[in-house]
Amino acid sequence: QSPGLLDPFRPGEPPVSFLNSTTGNPNLDPEKADTTSAGIVYQPQWLPGFSASVDFYDINIKGAVATVGGQVLVDRCFAGETALCAAIQRNPPAAGQTLGTIKIVESQPFNLASLHQQGWDFEASYTTALDRFMPSMSGDLSLRALGTHVAFSRRDDGLNPVVDYAGTNSGQGPMNWRWTFSANYTLDPISITWTGRFMSSGRYGGETQEYIQCNAGSCPVSTATNPTIDFNHIASRFYHDLALTYSFLEMDNGGTAEAYMNVSNLMNKRPPVVGSTAYWYMTVNPQMYDTVGRRFYAGIRFQM
Repeated sequence: QSPGLLDPFRPGEPPVSFLNSTTGNPNLDPEKADTTSAGIVYQPQWLPGFSASVDFYDINIKGAVATVGGQVLVDRCFAGETALCAAIQRNPPAAGQTLGTIKIVESQPFNLASLHQQGWDFEASYTTALDRFMPSMSGDLSLRALGTHVAFSRRDDGLNPVVDYAGTNSGQGPMNWRWTFSANYTLDPISITWTGRFMSSGRYGGETQEYIQCNAGSCPVSTATNPTIDFNHIASRFYHDLALTYSFLEMDNGGTAEAYMNVSNLMNKRPPVVGSTAYWYMTVNPQMYDTVGRRFYAGIRFQM
């Protein structure tokens, strides 16, 4: 049972509950992709322990498999794509009504015309002993940064305008930027690691839809493929994690034992509010953001 579907055939009514039935499609064709990638690695002799790399990728999939959601099926049926109306089953109309409420929506995977995504991956790391810079200091320091940037992620279903899903943080597409930073300090037998996770800000978007934000005193006509919205921004997030490890046993056969304690989302950062019928049971996007908050882990690991 899935609530939250707006029925354009019955305007002015609140969202209705319906049964969402997902079925297979024996007429699917295999996906075919053309992939181009290139990269470069830099490891300078003048800075031992440093390495950096940049990789470019371009993936163009023909006949990409995707599933049309219930809300999109109803909207596209209302917009005139009558072939999709067969997937909608309605209850008998009440007295005085010509059309009953929606009972079942059958979602089915199909082959998109194309899915074209392009982006960049970045990595840099540096490891050094601290006494290299100051003889009085002990231990080793490791720094690392990993990033990915999605330049665009265009989907074409062959029926509607092409939509770029990159940066639609409501759950339909990849974020424009993701970064992971880490700093590790080791002074045997103790190791401390800080990790930072960054997710860029984004906008709302839906399957085969690109929202248009209304300005003060000006709002274009809303359509099935370009609905209007009064606020089209989803905030970025930066999460901090901390890990402490203590190695207390080293055996002659190479086995080790260590105790650890980890804290995820150290600052107890809340996820941004995301209004979407895809996540009717909460006001966030659980696929992208931390919905639990600060949490602790502790234990002992053995390697025999």
